[in-house]
Amino acid sequence: EIRAGNLEVLNGALIDTDIFENSSGTAGNITINVDGTARFSGFGPISNTPSGVSSNLRTNSQGQSGNIEINATNLQILDDVQIGTSVFGQGNAGNVAFNITETALFDEANSSQGTIVSSGIERGGQGQGGNVAIIANNLQVLNGADISSSTLGQGNAGDIAVTAETLEVLNGGN
Repeated sequence: EIRAGNLEVLNGALIDTDIFENSSGTAGNITINVDGTARFSGFGPISNTPSGVSSNLRTNSQGQSGNIEINATNLQILDDVQIGTSVFGQGNAGNVAFNITETALFDEANSSQGTIVSSGIERGGQGQGGNVAIIANNLQVLNGADISSSTLGQGNAGDIAVTAETLEVLNGGN
């Protein structure tokens, strides 16, 4: 669990729990509680990876990826950020939940790799995709940012639930 007044995860930084290849078990849950703004942005120029939060069940592994929960007053998911749970082996993907008191912004305006929030079964994986839930007073999904639950392997995708007073999906936001 992470607790902070404000949080920035930038330029390829990653908060992650995984079950590695050829292993079994349950990846840990990730809970982030932020009193103010949680901001995730940027692709790592040296690491060549997106910033984000993830929990994964890797290839040839069995078990379950963990859940991700982010609670904040404001949330900014910007430019090359990936937040999600995935199964590449056999098992179930965890759920992804956002509880945002004011504004949740998902924006890919300056992205080269994609801004994605997801839970799913990847190619070669077997299991159940997790659910994605977003609760926010104001929700903006802009400029190609993508919120999804999917399956490219064997199994069902999870559900997506959005509760917002104001919802804006513009310029290719999904």
